[in-house]
Amino acid sequence: MGRTVKFSGKRTVLALGLIALAVVVPGAAWYLVGSRELERQITDQSLTAQEEARETAVRLARQLADRFSVLLEAEARRPYFHYQTYFQDPKGGPVALSPLTSGPTDPLVDFYFQVDGLTGKVTLLGKDREDVELVGLLQPQFDPAITTTLSEWRGECQATNETVMVGPLKWRTVYLANKPALVALRAVCPGPGPVLQGFLISSTWVEYIFKSSGVKARFRPGRAGLDYEAAVALGGEPWRVVAHPSAPGDVVDKHGTDLRRAFLTIYIGGVAIAAVAGLGVVWLVWHSDRLARQRVQFAASAAHELRTPLAGLRIYSEMLTDGLGDPGKTRDYSQRIAAEANRLGRVVANLLSFTRFERGVLKARPVAGDLAGTVRDCVERQKLALETVGAKLTTNIAQDLPAVEFDRDAVAEIVENLLDNAEKHTRQAVDRTIELMLTGTAEGVELAVADRGPGVPAELRRHLFAAFARSRDNEAPAGLGLGLVLVKALAEAQGARVTYADNPGGGARFVVTFPR
Repeated sequence: MGRTVKFSGKRTVLALGLIALAVVVPGAAWYLVGSRELERQITDQSLTAQEEARETAVRLARQLADRFSVLLEAEARRPYFHYQTYFQDPKGGPVALSPLTSGPTDPLVDFYFQVDGLTGKVTLLGKDREDVELVGLLQPQFDPAITTTLSEWRGECQATNETVMVGPLKWRTVYLANKPALVALRAVCPGPGPVLQGFLISSTWVEYIFKSSGVKARFRPGRAGLDYEAAVALGGEPWRVVAHPSAPGDVVDKHGTDLRRAFLTIYIGGVAIAAVAGLGVVWLVWHSDRLARQRVQFAASAAHELRTPLAGLRIYSEMLTDGLGDPGKTRDYSQRIAAEANRLGRVVANLLSFTRFERGVLKARPVAGDLAGTVRDCVERQKLALETVGAKLTTNIAQDLPAVEFDRDAVAEIVENLLDNAEKHTRQAVDRTIELMLTGTAEGVELAVADRGPGVPAELRRHLFAAFARSRDNEAPAGLGLGLVLVKALAEAQGARVTYADNPGGGARFVVTFPR
């Protein structure tokens, strides 16, 4: 038997190892494969986002180029004298107010301006008021685009014999308050020196075009260098559409974070479920091992419990049969035989009751009756046996008890087991008195059995009414560990309840309460 119990312990450890291996190895493989697939999805998402950003930039760049081309073509036909606040048509006519003073007709144009190449005077048209700061920034000495355009045209203007020569509109980049801006410039030679005329593209309207397209992008000077940038055809002037950085960067990072979080959630959840299932299997193996050990111990205890009264029966019956011993103690021998027979009967009865309890067929049929009379009968049957082994039984049964329902056989078995339990645990006590009390309460009737033994150890109280629950103390009395289990089961079958408390005078006190 010892080897069997030891093997059962090893089986639990082996099951734990196999379950751990079954969880760790697939879990690690799942994590590696899942991580690689996750990174592939994130990379694909990044490439897709970059491709979408590039396509967006190309589409917007083409849209802007077409729009600017139409604008440039329309403005190229505008007469040069419209850039003066008041003008007179060279072909004749009265002096008139320039149509540009009322503001641009195209929303892409922010305002019109003219710069005198000799005096540096700047005239703004299409503004609600004169912007002094803006006028200063458009001075030739402050902006290389204007200076370069003047230098290109100054020589040609001086060499020309024409009265007025109007150059083509060309896109140029200027910086207003350190911010890049796109302007269209043309040089006009009205006699002694060039005059620059042009208009400024409205950055607000460009942003509005981007927003109306449902995308986030920027219009910036410079050549396109990244995958999500596209050049705008402006006749050599380097401007580009830059798709919003969140397209290839932040959005992909957020999507990747979401994918990682989702993967880890599923992975951790799956591993946790597998671990819980594995631990459940280990627990079942451990539980089966524990039950096997308990049943081995139970078999040994049952054999001891049966062998002890049988040995007493055999000894005293042989003494009576063969006329051995003291002839004056014949009555005592007969009492001991009866006590051992009662003890043997209780062991067999407990075994049979426990088998019914395990099968779920342990039942009681409570009916109204004389509970005090039933308890007295039980006490009378056991009193002699208890006194024979040295225990002293005292009873206190109250009169006029409340009417309660109970099962006579179940009550008899409860009383027998409680008295037998008290006798066993007082064998080493100085005072072996066992008290049985039957009293009425507001709830019903209480049946209490108290002893003056060592009481129940603290480590055993949680499992006091569990099957095979026994103290680990080697000096504890032998037993099957079924008596209190059956007391609780039989009490609950009648609608009663059983509780334990320390006896005020020392020892244990068990109370069975029968409700009204």
